[in-house]
Amino acid sequence: MASIKNLLGRIEKIFTKEIVDPKKFLINLRNREKYLNWIIKQNKIQFQGRIEHIYKRDIIYCNLGHNIGSEQNSKRPVVILQNDKGNSSSFTTIVAPISTHNNCVTTKVGDNYTIEFTNDEGQRVSKKLDYYEIPVELEPNYKTEITGYINLAQIRTIDKKRLDNTFVAKITHENFSLIKQAFNRLL
Repeated sequence: MASIKNLLGRIEKIFTKEIVDPKKFLINLRNREKYLNWIIKQNKIQFQGRIEHIYKRDIIYCNLGHNIGSEQNSKRPVVILQNDKGNSSSFTTIVAPISTHNNCVTTKVGDNYTIEFTNDEGQRVSKKLDYYEIPVELEPNYKTEITGYINLAQIRTIDKKRLDNTFVAKITHENFSLIKQAFNRLL
C-alpha cells in the first residue's frame, strides 16, 4: 500500500507542476486528465471478458486508449486483419483503426482516392488519401454505416479485451485485397 501511495504522490507532483505559459498549462492539464481517465478505464478492461468469435474483415468498436503523439486514440471502429485461425486460437488479434467522418464521400481518380467530409466545425473538407489509407467499403445489408478510411499506418496487435462485444459490419473482399496491396507497399 505504501508503494501505491508513493506512486500517487509522484503522479500528483508531475501532473500539477505549474508551467509558466497558462495556455500550455491548461492543454497539459487536459491531456493528463485524459490519461488518468484512461488508467481507470484500462483497469476495468483488464478484468472484463474477451469477445469469443471474431473473423477477418469484421468491423468492431475497440478502445485504443490514450496514446502518445500521433498514435490513434479512444474508442473507434477497427477492422480485424488477422486470419480466422489466429483469431480462434489467440487472446490477441491484429487490427487497423478506421478514421470515421460525417457525410463522407469518396472519389477515385486513377489509383488515388480523395474523401470529402464535414469536420467538427461544420466545414466541408477534402483530403487526398495516402497509399496506406484505404476507403471503407462494407458488405451490403448492415444497419450501421461506417464512412471513412482504414489507416494501415496505425496497425497494431491488441488484446481482445479491448473489443466491444457488438459486431458492427464487415468489409468487402475487394476492400481487403486493397488493404493487402497497400500493406505490401507499407513494408
